Amino acid sequence: MSATFSEEVQALKELVLHNPVTLKLRESQLPEAAQLCQYQIRCAGEEDKFLLLYALLKLGLVRGKAILFVSTVERGYRLKLFLEQFSIPACVLNAELPVQSRCHIISQFNRGFYDYIVATDEQVLAEPAVRAKRRKGAKAEK
Repeated sequence: MSATFSEEVQALKELVLHNPVTLKLRESQLPEAAQLCQYQIRCAGEEDKFLLLYALLKLGLVRGKAILFVSTVERGYRLKLFLEQFSIPACVLNAELPVQSRCHIISQFNRGFYDYIVATDEQVLAEPAVRAKRRKGAKAEK
């Protein structure tokens, strides 16, 4: 099986396989890059960010489905709870969730249960030692 079909794969196919089958799958109907919008707004404090996002959503300035990126898993859950206080359903997606949960969340998003995914772009997940140090520092600050 190959997702890419190069000359090397073609040669291997002819050498090894008997009666091979080639499947050509159509790509899904994803929007073109020109149809997607990306915005970035910088705010001083977290409360300002949450309030600004609430205003954007309630005023209908964000149309359709959206992925809202946050910097940490904790902030993702806080944003989800904040939005739910104002009857804005959202789901959380992060690398700490089991794979089956992540797939379920994506399918619910695609079926229209949620219009907003709060996703973390935290890079520290690949480095557990750094994440542990960060948590210890956060506890010390509290």
